[in-house]
Amino acid sequence: MNLFLENGYVNVPMINSLPYPFIFCWGGRATGKTYGALWEDVTTYRGKFVHMRRTQTELDLIASSALNPFAKINEDKGTNYNVQPMKNMASVRDGNGDQIGVMLALSTCANVRGWDASNVELISYDEFIPEYHKRSSIKNEHLALLNCYESINRNRELQGKTPVKLRCYANSNDFFNPLFVGLNLITKIEKMQSAGKYTYIDSERGYMLIDLGESPISQKKAKTALYKFAGDGDFANMAIENRFKNDLFPPRPRPIREYKPVVHVGELTIYKHKSANRYYCSDHNSGNPPEYTASDTELKMFRFAYGHLVSAYYRGAIDFERTIQQVLFLRYFALL
Repeated sequence: MNLFLENGYVNVPMINSLPYPFIFCWGGRATGKTYGALWEDVTTYRGKFVHMRRTQTELDLIASSALNPFAKINEDKGTNYNVQPMKNMASVRDGNGDQIGVMLALSTCANVRGWDASNVELISYDEFIPEYHKRSSIKNEHLALLNCYESINRNRELQGKTPVKLRCYANSNDFFNPLFVGLNLITKIEKMQSAGKYTYIDSERGYMLIDLGESPISQKKAKTALYKFAGDGDFANMAIENRFKNDLFPPRPRPIREYKPVVHVGELTIYKHKSANRYYCSDHNSGNPPEYTASDTELKMFRFAYGHLVSAYYRGAIDFERTIQQVLFLRYFALL
């Protein structure tokens, strides 16, 4: 599987051709994710695509001539694609003024009514991981994405048609972003990266994870002025090394046979020691303890029922199998 074109940029046509309905792809800055996705939208999927951004503010910005996302494509290809604003959405048009696709914002997708999406075959979701300095809250963000997908996909599979393809692209800003947390992908990605693998496929759930950590473009950009000036740190880790920003702590693996399960929440199972007043967090799920999903509502219920674990954490009475379990714990309790 060749993730990169001969010129070093992301092989978006190959990614779009893969049979998995849901693909999440992250990589360094300016590696061709947005450019490739937009070009595929208006060529291979002309008249059959939705290009999505996270917030209405982001969508409003690009739905203008000043910030036309097709500007570079128009310059390179001699085309005249543009984006025109509409109520709660935007229209993508070619040089003849014909509508060839639409743009939506995840935050306001639920407000779009009466739109026939039966011809849509591809949703390109760009910048699904927000930058740290402009993170804004979307309640139950992973559910908002699933509901948006449902609004577009509808019952086409019941009619013998293939499901709409959802292709999500982002820079590696925040490992513990709302989609990865809410869709229970954190543990899979952590294990994938720990094993030095760049792809992961779950055929049963129908999704694929793609880490563009070996981008030839990122390797070349590391030698440019900005990245020499920035040096090692969060910016270079995100833009060049494709490493997520997170504050991890030393793990303390423990023999799980000495513990009994207390609660399972999201991708985390919390155990209590059988004889000592200590707890242990692992991704190993055993027994039949109470279960909570990572939705906003169920996490609130979890915090109410198990708030005493926060005190245990601050007094150092909780051990974590790996550092990722500690960050999940903090996220689930809204401490991070």
